[in-house]
Amino acid sequence: MDQLETITTLSIAELRKILSDNGVQDTSESKEELQSIASETLLTKMMIDQLQEESEQEYIESVELSRSIEQSRIAEEQQEREQTRLEQELEYEECVQQDLSDEHVEFTVQEVTPLSPRSLRQQRLQYFNK
Repeated sequence: MDQLETITTLSIAELRKILSDNGVQDTSESKEELQSIASETLLTKMMIDQLQEESEQEYIESVELSRSIEQSRIAEEQQEREQTRLEQELEYEECVQQDLSDEHVEFTVQEVTPLSPRSLRQQRLQYFNK
């Protein structure tokens, strides 16, 4: 800060103003002591400002890192889902091809004819008496 460099040239009133602006009570007994307290106050304020800036920067970096990790996780999950879907499609196609190529599998179409109540009863009795 520029004030820190010019602290030796400031008046007592200006030094007290620095202290009051920063919430520090003036307990000095001489101008040199007042200059020392004002210097320490300005250095403390500079250190606090610097730490706040570093803290804000670390927070921003951590948020960006979290976003990056989340995006990576989401992309990985999408890739896994897509891979699973492709594997299932391939497996399905293989099963269909196998079913079509099996010689022992016969596809027959049965005609559906309406049954009379007596013939329906007869079929039910045959089914349940087995």
